[in-house]
Amino acid sequence: MCTSIALTGNKAFFGRNMDIDYSFGECAVNTPRSFPLAFRTGITLEKHYAFAGTAVVTDNFPLYAEAMNENGLYIAALKFPENAFYNETEIKGKINLAPYEIIPFILAKCRNLNEVRALLSEIEIIALPFSDNMPLSPLHWHIADKNGSLVLEKTADGMHIYENPANVLTNNPPFPFHLHNITHYQNLSSENPDISEKRMLGLGTVGLVGDFTPASRFVRADYLLKNTPEDCIDANHFFHILDNVAIPRGAVRTPDGKYHYTSYSCCFDAEKLILYYRIYDCFHVEEMPLTTEGNNLIVKEYKK
Repeated sequence: MCTSIALTGNKAFFGRNMDIDYSFGECAVNTPRSFPLAFRTGITLEKHYAFAGTAVVTDNFPLYAEAMNENGLYIAALKFPENAFYNETEIKGKINLAPYEIIPFILAKCRNLNEVRALLSEIEIIALPFSDNMPLSPLHWHIADKNGSLVLEKTADGMHIYENPANVLTNNPPFPFHLHNITHYQNLSSENPDISEKRMLGLGTVGLVGDFTPASRFVRADYLLKNTPEDCIDANHFFHILDNVAIPRGAVRTPDGKYHYTSYSCCFDAEKLILYYRIYDCFHVEEMPLTTEGNNLIVKEYKK
């Protein structure tokens, strides 16, 4: 369970909550332009766009959960269990990528959503685990720039690239359900209905769902994004939106009794090219500026 959102426009901010029941060794990781990216099916990019985000580095390869490149293009991978489908074999004539390679490959090569759309037509996602002790994760992807966002889903009936007017992604069901579901909440308003002489503030939001299911988090994030004032578009406001769809420890438990909670929240400033992040046990916001030059990964641990 996770929530990814995009505040688009001249001032653009992207980011997500990572909702999980364990730590995967996450760090802030910067991949500069000259760090060689070697992909599993033989492609190597010696030069590429720089990008930064949250990742775990294994065998000198950054496994990103989300990242933004120097052009302000953002991608987040979110869990998509029971629906994600990957081909077992490579497809001739396609760029065959493992799921964990989608983020670095697209960010390394693309400047904006138009280039992403063109590149995705050449890509196939294959069931290639990183190693024997790192099984594949069922994923779908939120991809955004300052002009809007897309959703990439690979299911049993093929590859789907959806335009995303809500600029939100959560988890199951597949994305078309969420777009249809938010139509049931078009009556919500930040203004008060004039129904009595003594009006309570907030009556326009009666019916706004407050649970932690993917569908409800999608509706809540969509409402908050749509009602963000122009003069509030900054990283601070972005974190307030993420707070409204975050999961406190103890609110949700997994079948084996573990706490499922928001381990970290992050925000990317597309203009300043800065990654801001905050972990569950510390409300202080840390930052990492995106560095373009160099040929080594830059890693900054998320302080506990």
